[in-house]
Order: sequence, then C-alpha cells, then structure tokens
Amino acid sequence: MHNGLGKHVTRQNLYNQLPDLESLRCFVAAAQTDSFRKAAKLVHLSPSAFTERIQKLERQIEAILFAASEP
Repeated sequence: MHNGLGKHVTRQNLYNQLPDLESLRCFVAAAQTDSFRKAAKLVHLSPSAFTERIQKLERQIEAILFAASEP
C-alpha cells in the first residue's frame, strides 16, 4: 500500500499513527463537558493524567484541540 507520496505504508505503521481509544474518549469527554476537571472524573482519571492524555493526542495529531480558558 502506498500513501500517495511514494512511500510504502504498512498496516503496522498505519496502526501506530492512529490515536489510542482512551485518548479519543478523553477528547470526547472534554468536548461534551467543556471542562477538563469534569471530563477527567467522567473517564475515571486524575486531572493530571487526563491532561497528559490530551497533550499526547495533540502531539500525535500535531494540533491544539482546546484553548486554555481564562479564570
């Protein structure tokens, strides 16, 4: 399989590029609750572990998903 850029793409390489399901669940929870604290509770993670998941997902997809809110 080729990616259109002349590079060979294996299933394993493609699989390694996909976000993990737990990170996607965190993203959905944050989007639904509009609060990292509430979302972390919803997915049974500490706020710091939740933030780490979101940051990992942002690095993986090379995009900022949520803007920091002002107090």
